[in-house]
Amino acid sequence: FVGEKGNKELFDRLKSSPLASYCSSRMDYWYVFACVGLDALKQGGVMHLVVPNRWMANAGAVPLRRKLLEDCGLLRLSDFGACRVFEAARVHTMTVLAERKGDGGGLPVPEYRRFCGPMEEVESFLEHEPYCRFSLPEDTGACAKEGLFFCSAAEWNVLEKMERCRNFRLDAAKEMTQGIVPNPDVVSARALESLVPEAVQRSGVRRGEGVFVVPQGYFNRLPAVERRFLKPLYEPALAGRYALKAPEKVLLYLTPSNGSEQAVTLLRHLEKFRPLMEARRETRMGRMKYYHVHWPRKERFFLPGPKILAVRKCARPTFSYTEDEAYVMMAFNVIRTERVSMKYLAALFNSRLMQFWFLRRGKMQGDFFQMDTAPILRVPIRVPGLSVLREVEELADTLTARYCPEGEACQNEEEQPVGGRNDTQELRRGSPWILEALQDGPVKENNDAQAQVTVTPRRVEAGVPKPSDSDAQGRKIKDQQDDLGNEEEGGYSGKKDSLHLFRVLHGRQFSPRKSDRDDDSADKTEDEGEE
Repeated sequence: FVGEKGNKELFDRLKSSPLASYCSSRMDYWYVFACVGLDALKQGGVMHLVVPNRWMANAGAVPLRRKLLEDCGLLRLSDFGACRVFEAARVHTMTVLAERKGDGGGLPVPEYRRFCGPMEEVESFLEHEPYCRFSLPEDTGACAKEGLFFCSAAEWNVLEKMERCRNFRLDAAKEMTQGIVPNPDVVSARALESLVPEAVQRSGVRRGEGVFVVPQGYFNRLPAVERRFLKPLYEPALAGRYALKAPEKVLLYLTPSNGSEQAVTLLRHLEKFRPLMEARRETRMGRMKYYHVHWPRKERFFLPGPKILAVRKCARPTFSYTEDEAYVMMAFNVIRTERVSMKYLAALFNSRLMQFWFLRRGKMQGDFFQMDTAPILRVPIRVPGLSVLREVEELADTLTARYCPEGEACQNEEEQPVGGRNDTQELRRGSPWILEALQDGPVKENNDAQAQVTVTPRRVEAGVPKPSDSDAQGRKIKDQQDDLGNEEEGGYSGKKDSLHLFRVLHGRQFSPRKSDRDDDSADKTEDEGEE
């Protein structure tokens, strides 16, 4: 599979050809191949592909999604999820079966199934696992533009309710940026291969040697005038949802606009790697010197002040709030705005509700969340009144003070999963214990035009009714019953202010019904009843 990165000339030719309508930025070559394949089919003809599963949410796959929805009578998708079915492939794969529709054919009803088991069960999955059908809206433009997302009817109602509660959007141009691209940060094997052996031998360059990124203390005797070019560099391993460990490396942040020619000692260090940087496109075109970082971004995002570092690939959404000077590379996106409290925004993005949204409407790579710019900008953000906002900030400070990054699975006492259940597994089954509380609450508009959701909580009983075909999406009823059956025994073991934060972040007022309280045993707390 050929991507646009590193193959610009190939894609430039493609975009100037008669197939330009099937092209977009940041696309894969196979997107056009699939569109041409559909054109080649007769009515009722079938195309069956094994492809990376990113196309369902990738911004660059809009023409492909539009083509499939417009021309297909049948669209059948088998997603292998996190299982690497092909050992040599570095991507997560799926199969796409597309049938060309006949004259007068209506919208396709996509059929989808997702594999979540071990490698040895793949064959059984392909032979026996049924597909689930998901109807599309009449206007499929949003599906083509934003992506194909499959969820139950109950989940869909919650997602739509979240969208109706939105009252704030981030500005992509002014309030968000990608991380810095030094190019290179360290010497890679690929970079060494690009040099002639004589140049490698002459320069003494070694694989793994730091270029623009070096350990703290690497330049012990650096003159004071040059120290300002060494910036603290944060990496994903240092970032937690409510904590940010001290950086262990520094970035040589030399740009065309910050007087980098004064950094004589640093330039002497970079001279050794000059052949690597002179091969860069921007350097070849004369837009920057060999000693400048390739894409420096706007430095104001990294300077001291409130900001959010969003880890781009993570097991669960991780948005780290900091007020320190913090420089990052492409493993992060950076959010910085003065229109809303950054501390509130980080707490909201780190909440379970937003984890649910990213799981159903965001972008995934296997079992990992892919936090690119597009899904973050689509998040339905609701900014509450000032009093609630200040309350959330205080509660976020409490979580920060007691945060235990080593216990990310349970998030220590402050965010213990309800009944000991694993949040991610529950969300992947359709989150019955969350949805049961959310799906009935109507949306009411206040005078201040800020929507508020009011919920009447109900106890989740052990007996879960069998979902309809549209709600099933491969969920196992027995698993839900096993998880929910011990609700009364497990209870909620978190602290009160963590529950309060849960309640405030999600914009709802949870209050147990009197009958529920009366039925509870004497040792059951009001907080447990609320949850």
